[in-house]
Amino acid sequence: MSHAAPTTAPVITPEMRAQFDEQGYLVVEGVFDVDTDLAPVVADYAATLDALAEKWVAEGVLNNRYAGLSFRPAPDQDHAGERGQLGPVF
Repeated sequence: MSHAAPTTAPVITPEMRAQFDEQGYLVVEGVFDVDTDLAPVVADYAATLDALAEKWVAEGVLNNRYAGLSFRPAPDQDHAGERGQLGPVF
């Protein structure tokens, strides 16, 4: 999934600010292009997790590298705040 990055800064409405103040987060669609902006972060994080898992297996902290699991964008959800979040996929 790819979202086009905005050409101008998003407008934060009073309602959006109130949501941020009440819930501690704000979803602003289209701020990042998932493929261009976030893919390198996901790749770096996945490589870090793989290296840590390898180390922990060697140290006996883990008994499995869980190599079959991936770290990638979660499938689209119907609610705001869940679509496009990055997280482990089990």
